[in-house]
Order: sequence, then C-alpha cells, then structure tokens
Amino acid sequence: MYDFWYNHIKCKYRDRIKLYYINTDSLIIEIETKDIYTNMIEDMNLYDFNNFSKEHPLFEKLLAD
Repeated sequence: MYDFWYNHIKCKYRDRIKLYYINTDSLIIEIETKDIYTNMIEDMNLYDFNNFSKEHPLFEKLLAD
C-alpha cells in the first residue's frame, strides 16, 4: 500500500488528494477528479475490478481489455 500510495496515487493526483487512513491492505482516500473510473482504466493493472457487477458502466470495457 505504501508503494501504491507514494508511487502511483500521489504522483498522479498530487494536490487533489487527501489520505484519511492506511494500513497493510487498505486506503481510505479522497480524490478530486472528473471521472475516477476513467482514471482507473488508464492504470487497470493496478486495480482489482473483480467485484464489478454486470450493470456497471465499465463492465464491457473491462471485458474488452
């Protein structure tokens, strides 16, 4: 989580983020962005999308990639 926070989140969002809580396997953060899902798709290899439902707008995009 430390690596993800400092080498991805802080680099990508810089001053548009707030960290509220961190432990070995969780982050609670606030990110100011127009579309967080578009941002996450840009870095799909860093996120776990396994729990997205078939109704989620990105479901087809995730299957295509």
